[in-house]
Parts: sequence; C-alpha cells; structure tokens
Amino acid sequence: MSKSEEVRGEDGETQVLEWKGPGPLPPLPNINFALYMLDLLKHYGDTLAVADAETGRGRTYKELCDLVPRVAGGLVAGGVKPGDHVLLLLPTHMDYPLLLLSSLYCGAVCVPISPTLTQDELVHALKVSEAKWALVHEASTDILAGARNKLPEGGVRGVWVVEADSTRPRPQYTPSLATLASHHSVPPVTKVEWAPHVSRWVGMMLFSSGTTGQPKGVLITHQALLLDLVRRPYIEKLRLESGQGEAGPEETNRSQLLVLPVTHIFGHSMTIIGLLWGGTIYFLNKFSPRAYFHAIEKYKVTLLALVPHLAKFISETPLWDEYDTSSLMVFTSGGAMLPPATAKGINKKTGHGITSTYGMTESGATVTTHTPQSQLEHPTSAGYILPYMKVKVVDVASGVTLGEGREGEVCVKGPSVMLGYANNPTATAATIDSDGWLHTGDVGYYDNQGLLYITDRIKDLIKVKGHQVAPTELENILKQHPNVADATVVGVPHQRTDEAPRAYVVPRPGVNINPQTLQEFVQERTVKFKRLTGGVVVVGAIPRSPTGKVLRKKLLTGHTTPAARL
Repeated sequence: MSKSEEVRGEDGETQVLEWKGPGPLPPLPNINFALYMLDLLKHYGDTLAVADAETGRGRTYKELCDLVPRVAGGLVAGGVKPGDHVLLLLPTHMDYPLLLLSSLYCGAVCVPISPTLTQDELVHALKVSEAKWALVHEASTDILAGARNKLPEGGVRGVWVVEADSTRPRPQYTPSLATLASHHSVPPVTKVEWAPHVSRWVGMMLFSSGTTGQPKGVLITHQALLLDLVRRPYIEKLRLESGQGEAGPEETNRSQLLVLPVTHIFGHSMTIIGLLWGGTIYFLNKFSPRAYFHAIEKYKVTLLALVPHLAKFISETPLWDEYDTSSLMVFTSGGAMLPPATAKGINKKTGHGITSTYGMTESGATVTTHTPQSQLEHPTSAGYILPYMKVKVVDVASGVTLGEGREGEVCVKGPSVMLGYANNPTATAATIDSDGWLHTGDVGYYDNQGLLYITDRIKDLIKVKGHQVAPTELENILKQHPNVADATVVGVPHQRTDEAPRAYVVPRPGVNINPQTLQEFVQERTVKFKRLTGGVVVVGAIPRSPTGKVLRKKLLTGHTTPAARL
C-alpha cells in the first residue's frame, strides 16, 4: 500500500494528508451510477452474481443486467419519477443490488432502511426521507403498514413486496417484485435538470447510525457511489505490488459471504466491490454460527467482510476446526475500529492477515485502509489515506490545523463526501465547513509515516474538572485485566467533578469480577482525574449496533446505579 503524502505548510509542519501513488488519478465519470455498473457487469455473463446462502437460489450477471431495466420500467409505470425517494426496507437479501440499481436507473433516490427498526423509528425515517414509494420485504409489510398509518395522508403512495422467495409467483392483486419485473424495459435516466453533474445528483440516502441522537438522512451522490468503482483497481494493484499475496482481485473476490446489513454503508460497499470483480455474493439474512461456517464450507468462500465483534468471534470459536475453511483468502473489517488483539487473533487462527478500514456514512466512502502487513505492524492505526481523499486534524476548540503527532478532530475532504443531511441545514452547516471539510467528530492524529490514528469521539470525551478523559484509553487498560472479556467507559454526572468515568465490564466465562479490584487496577495506571470515580458495573454484554459501535445511551438508560453519585 502506498503511503500517504504529507502536504506541508509554511512552517514545515504537515498540514494535509493525501494519497501518494502512481498518478495522476483520472477524473470521475459523469454518468448515472447504475449505467456504469451495468456496463461493467454485462461482461460476466452467465457467472452467478448473487445468491441466497440458505437456499442456494441465485441470479447470474446476465439475469441481473436484463432485469434492472425491466424492474425500472415497472417502477416508472407505477408512478415513480426522477428525483422521487424510494424506500428499500430489506434485510441482507440477494435482491438488494437489483432494487438499488433499478431505482437509480430510473433516476430515483434509493433509501435503504433496516428492517430491525421499531415502528416509531421507521416513522422518523419516513418523515426525514419523504419517501413516496416503498420496496419492502414480505416479513416487514406489517410494520410498514403501521408506520404509514401514523403519517399524514399522501405520504407513501405505493408499495411493492419483495418476496422471501422472489422467484415464486404471487397473486396478481399483490404488487410485488415479480410484477415489476414483468414490465418492458425503459431507457435509463442519464441526467436531471436540477443536477447537471453527478457531483450534485443524489443517488442514495443512507441513515447515520444515530449513536449520538436520532438518525439523520445522509445524501450520497452518484459521484460518491462511482468512487469505489474507479479507485478499486488502484488499491488492488498496490496490494499486489506490496507483496500482500499472489492472488488477484478476481480470485480473492470469487466467493463472498455477506451477513452485514446492506442498509449500512459498509455492507453496501462490500456488495458493490464484490460485483465489480465478477464474484458471487452469498447473502445470509440472519447470523448463526453453524449456518455461517456451513456456508463458508459449502460455497468455498474466499472473502469475509466482518465487523470487529464478528472478527473476534471467528478468532476464538472452536467451530473453525469443525469446517473446511481452506478456501478463505481475505478478511476485511469495518464499521468500527478493529482492536489489535482481534487482528492478531485472526492471523493466529486463520494464517491470514485482516485489513481494517476507516470511514463513516457521511464520508460516502472509505477514507483509510490497511494492507494485512501494515495492520499487523501498526495495529492501533486506522491506516493510509485512499485515492481521491484528503485528511487533516484541527484543534477541537480553535479549529486551527495541527501538525504531526498532535491530537485533534479528524476532518475529511473528497468527492464522496455527502452533500448534507436531508432537510437539516443546521446539522449540515455544523458538520461541513465553508471550505468543504467534513468534521467527523472523531479525535485522532497522524504520524511521520502518514498513518492516521483514531483515539476517540469528541462527544464521548468525559470532562472531569476541566480535563478531557478519553474513554478508549481507560477501556484499553481494563481489557488488560485477565478477568475482563469486554469493557466500555462512559461519563456520568458527578456532584464534585461535573462528570466521572464509569466502566461497564463483561467478565470472562467462569470468573467473578470485584468492581473495587478493577477500580484499583485502573488507579495504579492513570493520573487521579482519570480514575473510575463513577464506579464499575458488571454486565452480561456491551450493547452494540450491527456494525459494532457501542450504544452508550443504552448503557446509561439500562443501568442507573448509585455509582453515579460516588
């Protein structure tokens, strides 16, 4: 992997990190993302493109390319117009690429939504997205119906059902994916009058995780969607040149098992990248350990896309030795920072390295990544800057750009950065500054090799008597204790110090944890203001989002104890 280039200011200090590699980088195409994808995919013909991991049913690339214009024709016949927002309420399903590309093909904005939302959360998403149409998996029809009843009349005008078995005919009176596919093809929408360039043409609205408030609709352009396709060959070429394996991308992406939610940007990106290289993606709707390993063995899976807690499971489970996993070549992790111990565990268990990535929904694409070798050599780093992206670090209070080794807020700039938050100009202005820099809310720094390090979240910093305490630092200390399997630290109100660090810990199987012992363990390793004066709470598990992010609000609402008043 090529190192990041360090752009220096007048004082000689590095100011901005950029990708450094063979160049110049080509301009991104000014084209509808769906058209660009179809032009690539048609070359793979009768190769199996997507399949259901449980049943083995699937579609070839030829079938996928033939269906997209027809499903788009069905959407147009049903009333969908360019610029309309089409809700996609779908689990990790083999027809995600078909429905995404069909929506974009006819000029609509695709709005993927997790089917795990509660009814009230779905109502919020419908209000923010202003979706007029919905493609909904048959298992989620009831919750959508309930949400529609809570909206003003004229909200969602039409609904098509995506069947669990989408090859099975349904009654004619039930609008479905099958009825959409029965229409004649329509020509694609190649441009829209309100956005003459794809840099301003919204293709998707993805929802932020909502770990710091209600989820916001993130506007992702066609240009942002195109970025992964254009830059991926450069990244793969550098991987091979740096000695990270002899197999090319067509081989390593030959068979991917995907259990990640496709409604999250990481799951979406892994879907698109898998199709880019002509591989087969096996979609597993629900994770169960044996079903997961059975699919790896049955389909001779070569690539696993993971989140940290799933990577940790693989590194520890005895199931690894019960199944044939010899086909596996590549492990990649995203959604949250990968703990160094997990990366080492994967390497020890599988004989392969794992690469982690850093990005966020608002960045529209991955910002940094590792090779397997750099992951092992710099395990606490987020990796090197990727093509087309720029990164700088600014002082949290003053906004002044900082140099090498100085910790501050990480800011990102590039062609994939969101246009803004849907119907929320205040939040948009607070996140993207007048120079186009996305303020991530992440705290970090970079070193003299151009490696980026993420150390915490600004909103997670605990303020103790004016001092800022990073939860991650205390969590790393707690995880060094032999009896601690997992831990997270949050700030709780404190009468004397404003806030106090409180730890939530999960004991290793078969052991008991004495909270006072852990407080003393941390006390011996930190300055006074970083001590766990908010107490220690023993829990059965740390609540996390599907992508591995700790849901701190759930901890605070679920465990109110006198420790907060210590």
